[in-house]
Order: sequence, then structure tokens, then C-alpha cells
Amino acid sequence: MPKPTNQRKVSQTALLRYLSTKYQIICENCHMPSDKLTVDHKKPLRDGGANDESNMRIICESCRKVLDGTDRPKKALR
Repeated sequence: MPKPTNQRKVSQTALLRYLSTKYQIICENCHMPSDKLTVDHKKPLRDGGANDESNMRIICESCRKVLDGTDRPKKALR
């Protein structure tokens, strides 16, 4: 039987709406306004990070790609 947790699940959409209002719709990483924001866990859930406001920030898609490492150019296949 799984252990009960006292962490409640929060809809990312609802949380993004709340946080974007709180932080005036700017990226918390580059501090630039953006209409393409996403919720980012400061410490990833897979690494033991919490799914609550203290571990979340709003960042733009550009910063998300940099932080995730997905902005690197792909190496040419030989």
C-alpha cells in the first residue's frame, strides 16, 4: 500500500496564472517580458524537488531551452 503524501497536486495552468500575476508576467531568469512563459521547477521533481510554489519559477521559453540544454545546435551526421 502506498504511503499517503500531504503534497496536493496543483494544476500547472492554474499555478502559472497565479504566479504570472504575482510576478507581473516577466521571466524570472532573464527578467524580460514574454507572452510565452512556462513553470519551471528550480530543483527538478526527479531530484527530490517539491511541487509547490517555493520550488517553482516562471521562465520564458528561451530560458527554458537554455536551462534544459535543448538550445544547442545539433551536430551534423557524418
